[in-house]
Amino acid sequence: MNAMFKNFIIYISTIYASLTYCYYISSKIPKGKYRFISLVPVIIIFTLLPLRCTTVFTTAVSFCFTTWLTNFKLIRFAFDLDHSPYNPSDSLFKFILLTSLPIKSKSNHANSIKTRIEFTLGLGFKIVVFATLLNIVVRYKPYLHKKVISTAYGWILMFMIDIVVALVNAVISPLTGLQLEPSSNHPYLATSLQNFWGRWNLMITNSLRHTVYKPIINVFPNRKWAPLVGILASFLVSGLMHEMLVCQMSRMAPMWYMTLFFMVHGVSVVVEMIIKRALDGRWRLPELVGTIPKGKYRFISLVPVIIIFTLLPLSCTTVFTTAVSFCFTTWLTNFKLIRFAFDLDHSPYNPSDSLFKFILLTSLPIKSKSNHANSIKTRIEFTLGLGFKIVVFATLLNIVVRYKPYLHKKVISTAYGWILMFMIDIVVALVNAVISPLTGLQLEPSSNHPYLATSLQNFWGRWNLMITNSLRHTVYKPIINVFPNRKWAPLVGILASFLVSGLMHEMLVCQMSRMAPMWYMTLFFMVHGVSVVVEMIIKRALDGRWRLPELVGTVLTMGFLTVTGVTLFIPPFTRSHLDMKMLREYTWMAKCFGAKD
Repeated sequence: MNAMFKNFIIYISTIYASLTYCYYISSKIPKGKYRFISLVPVIIIFTLLPLRCTTVFTTAVSFCFTTWLTNFKLIRFAFDLDHSPYNPSDSLFKFILLTSLPIKSKSNHANSIKTRIEFTLGLGFKIVVFATLLNIVVRYKPYLHKKVISTAYGWILMFMIDIVVALVNAVISPLTGLQLEPSSNHPYLATSLQNFWGRWNLMITNSLRHTVYKPIINVFPNRKWAPLVGILASFLVSGLMHEMLVCQMSRMAPMWYMTLFFMVHGVSVVVEMIIKRALDGRWRLPELVGTIPKGKYRFISLVPVIIIFTLLPLSCTTVFTTAVSFCFTTWLTNFKLIRFAFDLDHSPYNPSDSLFKFILLTSLPIKSKSNHANSIKTRIEFTLGLGFKIVVFATLLNIVVRYKPYLHKKVISTAYGWILMFMIDIVVALVNAVISPLTGLQLEPSSNHPYLATSLQNFWGRWNLMITNSLRHTVYKPIINVFPNRKWAPLVGILASFLVSGLMHEMLVCQMSRMAPMWYMTLFFMVHGVSVVVEMIIKRALDGRWRLPELVGTVLTMGFLTVTGVTLFIPPFTRSHLDMKMLREYTWMAKCFGAKD
């Protein structure tokens, strides 16, 4: 640690001393070759400086910010290329910042609160994905194909650059009022190679634009072909700089793969530009997904994403996180993507929405509704209701943990049912408490007092509304729209919805337990589906002439749910010992938060 700290002090001191020399001495020399000659010693020092670093990470960061960015800005400063960052009226401190960091002289206040929130959430998302990919590679590298590992490395590097620049910006921006240039602009949305390299690693792209590309097109005699020559030269320089980066990180001789990679891309971009010129806008490839017409082709383009989201919960290591991941990703997001693919019943996607809003609307049960629509009374009722549910949930869970050996199995199973009911409400409410203030968007309520249901049909219209709505849009409504017999179409739609729900719950239990399906869940939901259909047929026949008293209906509904739940819904949890795993996780969490046994 002492050696690392010493190297860091030497590193910072060297940069400060060198740039002070540039500010006071080189700036007095007229721009051109003589100023450049005066800067050569500094450029050599900055080229060798990363070799003092003792870790791969610090070597890479030092190279990018010092050997590449600062040296290229000093070259701009030497010849005053394309408005170099140096200004005689700038202070030494500002000169050092503008020369050593990818800074735009722009006030912080230009960023709206919404922009900052989107930036913070986007950074959080990148950190989570980065950590997840890194964890997968570390844990499962011996079992993964080399191509899969290489692909993961590419995404890891992409997110790492964004994260490093964002963290540097988080320190620099409040202190100086200056903004760092964004590290990238959603390169994964690029519609062509040219578009990708205009979005990716903007810090490096801008340095090459000012020191290689623009000087070449300004001096090249043929104006038509000058941009293509400038692009090839930029990719060549980029390849050589990446080659040097790998050499400094590995302390080995160059292998020239990097140079070849960038030259292949440079030639490809040039060929792409020539083709675009020849077509002159008469024909253009469609962008992915967003402009693919709704229907089977858009669905096919989404199949890889749906598969990934189906398997994603298997990367979770606890029962609770597996369940939450399955509900929000495998179920909710996948079903919304199916709606998006076929534009079923007004899918959540809107071309005018930002990427950030599209991600929120697709991955969460959100209604685009302002927070201000909620009155203070509604918020108080919500808070008190949530507090009540947390108390009941914790009480039931504590009773099961403490007294399970002394309670009848049916009592425990009934308690499990209520615990699951309250847990879903609590998780959705807590997610809403985070999302709502940040975005102004409201999550759909998880349920609407299902324990007050007066019939089975009424219960399933009140319970777990997130899932109910997803099934309504992707199963029920499409079926009643295509079924030939309009009278019986709703009943067929209900049966199909309960079947799909049963299969999804079956998959949920399999992913939580890592065991083969037992089909109890599917049977439970089919029993309820058939029961709801029978109930609806009886209501049709009676045509409102007779109705059960509400209290009797509630008692019968809760009784039927308890009997079928205890015999069909809960056994998959108990027979696979999921209940014991969940109780252990609860006990662990209680200890973490300081609860007493």
